[in-house]
Amino acid sequence: MASKTENGSATLRSTIAFAAISMISMLVPALVAVYLGLGIFTVTSDSMKPYMAAGDGIITGTVLVRDVQVGDVIVFVNPDNLEQTSHRVVSTISNNRNSIMTTKGDANPAVDSPAITINADSRIQKVLIAVPKIGFVLDAISSTSTKTVGAVVVIAYLIYAIRKARRKVEAAKPTVVAALTDAEIAERVENLVREHLSSISVTYVPATTTSPTQNQNNRTVNYL
Repeated sequence: MASKTENGSATLRSTIAFAAISMISMLVPALVAVYLGLGIFTVTSDSMKPYMAAGDGIITGTVLVRDVQVGDVIVFVNPDNLEQTSHRVVSTISNNRNSIMTTKGDANPAVDSPAITINADSRIQKVLIAVPKIGFVLDAISSTSTKTVGAVVVIAYLIYAIRKARRKVEAAKPTVVAALTDAEIAERVENLVREHLSSISVTYVPATTTSPTQNQNNRTVNYL
């Protein structure tokens, strides 16, 4: 059966492991996305309906500008308002250095103006998939207030769990008895011997010859 100390130590190790796993689970997706060149965006308008609508989430990957083809949906900075826009490429003209792409929202009546001119060897975000309505959830999760509340909750739980584990470990520690001096040990031994000898009674018969009919006096000897 495991002791209280072992249980407390196991709880402390489990808490530390939980904290490490929580941090890794938050960092790994972001690191993987950066390594693979993936991006996650929330659609804010209906200009691309029915392919995607406001509130949808889109996942993008990076491609060379020279590899973009007509029909691809790309994410670019709109030169009119300097906002990120996700529209479909309807035409592209490339030379050795630059690509000129004309884009249009599927639900818009006209193409975007002006056309986009980008270095052909640079990279651009291309939409890989659209997930309906997930953008609202992503916005809520990624908001500053949600991150703050989440961090406070996690930190508070870790502090509580670690303190609880420490209390279990401390409560299970054996009581340490102060070491005795030589004089105290000798005194205790002497007291024990005295108590032991005082409890001993010996009955004996004197070594004298008596007749079978002679009464014998019993004597009790106390050695102390």
